[in-house]
Amino acid sequence: MRLRFLCCAALTILTVAGCLGPQPSPTPTLPVQRPTLTPTSEPTWTPAPPPTATPEPAPTATATAIPTASLTATPPPPEWIALYGAGSEQAPRLHALVGDGSRRDLEMNVYRGATVSGSGRWIASPSSFPSAASVIITDLQDETVYVIDAREGWGIYDMAFDRAEARLAFLELAPAQRNVPWAIVVVDLADGTTARFEGTTRPEAGVYPGNPLAWASAGRELLLGTFLPYSDGLYAGVQALEIPPGTASAPVDALEQRTLIPGGEYRSVPHLPPDGARLLYLARDPNYMPADYTPALDFAVNQLWTLDIASATPTMLVEVTDGDALGGDAAWAPDGERILFARGHYAGMDWGSLALHVRDGAGTVQELAPLPLAEEGTGLRLAWCRPDVALAVLTAGPDLTQLHAVDVETGDLELLTSAETLFVLGCVQAP
Repeated sequence: MRLRFLCCAALTILTVAGCLGPQPSPTPTLPVQRPTLTPTSEPTWTPAPPPTATPEPAPTATATAIPTASLTATPPPPEWIALYGAGSEQAPRLHALVGDGSRRDLEMNVYRGATVSGSGRWIASPSSFPSAASVIITDLQDETVYVIDAREGWGIYDMAFDRAEARLAFLELAPAQRNVPWAIVVVDLADGTTARFEGTTRPEAGVYPGNPLAWASAGRELLLGTFLPYSDGLYAGVQALEIPPGTASAPVDALEQRTLIPGGEYRSVPHLPPDGARLLYLARDPNYMPADYTPALDFAVNQLWTLDIASATPTMLVEVTDGDALGGDAAWAPDGERILFARGHYAGMDWGSLALHVRDGAGTVQELAPLPLAEEGTGLRLAWCRPDVALAVLTAGPDLTQLHAVDVETGDLELLTSAETLFVLGCVQAP
């Protein structure tokens, strides 16, 4: 059945700076807001005041947890499709896309870098953007809230729930300095206790901080997209870090770690399918240059790859060699077999044309629908939430992004909303 939304939404484009060079500028912890689940009219957003001071780094961590209720909730409504944040950059609001065409304003602020657990029960968000001094973790059903503070002067970045919805991991990064310290912090959602796994950036030894991407299917390996902090370099590689059970802290060097994708061999944030067993990512043959491409920064890709996590074996699924290029994102279908991606032709720095395609499990590729491109639009994010429903986010100018619903059966696109800041936290798994 074709999805029809009467609601509004929006999503910010993926930027390399967001993954490769975060700039800590901590702001005070925002007050926790309790969500409600009643539909509302179009929301209004009140910008938060800019930060007025940057604390000096402290030698000790200050992690606290504040539980406010027991963990006895049932999952969120099964008709939820996805959760997204939309509004001003200073105060985006959290919304749910619902399968019957309605929208629910959950009456809380979230910031870029926020994420949702698989069932939609848990939300985790930095307390501000672009850097935050704490992460706010909320159970949308029984209103349990944990506020986890970073070490003073450090910033909190990307985060990921495990597949059992028992733990959350996030990156904590120190201010710019020689051999930047960092930590992976793991929160136990049963009681809000934390374990810290601290490291120090050592490029000569191949040791880098990493943004948590997801947890692998086995449940103990945390996948990290590593980078050289405070630089314009490309991705430093995808690492699988084995996180021990319990809340005992340890140095990162004491944990088992293995390389899944070497640095420089991919140019997109990898995605996992529902089974958590494979990575999906984009790359480029270094000897290939798309036709009519004149970039300020070279982010073009022409290959789509998958990688088996257990064996670290890569397989190329799609390669473009006729002058076209692939869009900057791809998404697994809920069945873990089909893949949604975009292919098009450049016209200077921006796309001249770009269309969605679907590759099935047998390797057959079919064009689905052209994307409506703005004159200055170049960014694309994709999410495939239900068998017939996908989401596409496009830039629509320097200060505006658009969220589209894609009917994967017919190829029809429906504009849901536009906003200054818009980001999809994630799809909600159908029961």
